[in-house]
Amino acid sequence: MRKFLTIMLLFGVLLAVGQTRASQEDTFRPYVSAAIVHDSNLFRFSRDFRQDNTSDTIKRLEAGVNVDYTLGRQQVLVDASVNRHLFQRFDFLDFDGNDGRAVWNWQLGNRWQGDLGYTRNQRLATFTEVQSPVRDVRTQQSAFINAIYKFDPDWRLRAGGNWYDLESGAAARRFLNRKEISGVLGAEYVNEAGNFVGGQVRVIGANFPDRVVGVLDNSYVQTEIQGVADWRYTNLSYFKGRLGYTQRKHDQISSRDFNGLTGRLTYEWSVTAKTLARAEIGREIGSIDNLINTYVVTRAVSTGATWLPTAKTFVKADLAYKQRDYRGDPGLGFTGVREDDIRTLSVSVGYTPMRNVQLALDAVMERRGSTRIFADYSYNMVSASVRVEF
Repeated sequence: MRKFLTIMLLFGVLLAVGQTRASQEDTFRPYVSAAIVHDSNLFRFSRDFRQDNTSDTIKRLEAGVNVDYTLGRQQVLVDASVNRHLFQRFDFLDFDGNDGRAVWNWQLGNRWQGDLGYTRNQRLATFTEVQSPVRDVRTQQSAFINAIYKFDPDWRLRAGGNWYDLESGAAARRFLNRKEISGVLGAEYVNEAGNFVGGQVRVIGANFPDRVVGVLDNSYVQTEIQGVADWRYTNLSYFKGRLGYTQRKHDQISSRDFNGLTGRLTYEWSVTAKTLARAEIGREIGSIDNLINTYVVTRAVSTGATWLPTAKTFVKADLAYKQRDYRGDPGLGFTGVREDDIRTLSVSVGYTPMRNVQLALDAVMERRGSTRIFADYSYNMVSASVRVEF
């Protein structure tokens, strides 16, 4: 971990030193930030189960660097940070985390372009599914490569690959460790404004190398066939989305497989010069950190707005509703159907008193109802933060 962060930071320094040969827009921005967060129900206990007060106040300190280096038609982005989380009551959860990302946005001639990158982070796993005081500092890594070939003024081909690794820090939860390899191939029509529509096929292979002995193997192959679009009708209206068919086949017990419509559609509208509205709807399948089921089908709808009353201030509000259908019994003897309804309201206020100083206040209120006993919860969370760039 420390070796990776050291490499990222040194890389950033070297890029900054070489900025005299790059464009004037290149940036090297070290920063520090601090936040204090109060959570009314840290472990997401059910109201029927909770006996003691489980609220806590968390302090978060962070230091990092952002680098944006351009040389000719090549661009390198580096973001690296280290952080410390200190819990006032449940101090056994204290941990040191990190986030790192390095991306090369490349271009070769007038027909080839793409990106190549690597990300890594260490974070405390949420308690949304576990609903118990388990300390699990996870490590996630991802490496990716994507290429676009423009074989015609109006058409282009897209191909890419991704490797993902999730490793749990808690011995009792290592059965959740997951490795994925995916590839995508697609074709798109592009107009002069850069808007595009097209289609793609994505294949994902996943395995669980540390599964419990004697329990079903949850490894699977998932295939997605989707139409994609990214289209700005005017300066005031923007649409992007993907919609298609997803099939997930498990290595064992075909009754756990999934076949169905999936996608996500997003629409943004500039109501005024200072107000942006957004609406989103989707149906997706994803892995979860749950002992009872191996995946969940989520149907979601959300809406939100951002208001810029002044050049230094913003106000943002979002309202979301999700229906989650838990599927794929892993073979531990659990029976019955579980469905959850989740309602979330979030509000953020930001202020930039100086060019390099950012202040923010955030509030989240979430309620979950469930058909499974003790799976419901409610919590309120408020936070205040400051970030200073150098």
